[in-house]
Amino acid sequence: MIIKINNYTQGNYTIVSNEVTRDNSISLSARGLLIFMLGCKEDTWEFSVAKLIKNTNTSRTKIENALEELENAGYLKRTQTKNDRNKFGKNEWIISEIPNLRDDEPFRS
Repeated sequence: MIIKINNYTQGNYTIVSNEVTRDNSISLSARGLLIFMLGCKEDTWEFSVAKLIKNTNTSRTKIENALEELENAGYLKRTQTKNDRNKFGKNEWIISEIPNLRDDEPFRS
């Protein structure tokens, strides 16, 4: 399941907040990955490290490092769900162009 917040997609382009493009607390790689993810259509994409590697032509290490940066900065929250038999279910990724997804801070909308 994918939930995207505050992303305005119209036609074949994505409008992204300047907060993302100017946030020097995360690397250029992390910003680029965030912009790529915000541009993916919610109804056709299920995010995984493997899919990001394939679709960005980037190494596993770089993807994992960028995802960790995005989580630490509050742009991404990944949660492992459990199914009805208490086994691992799908991963849920919440992606925001505003860094408000840190566990230590209340959610801002």
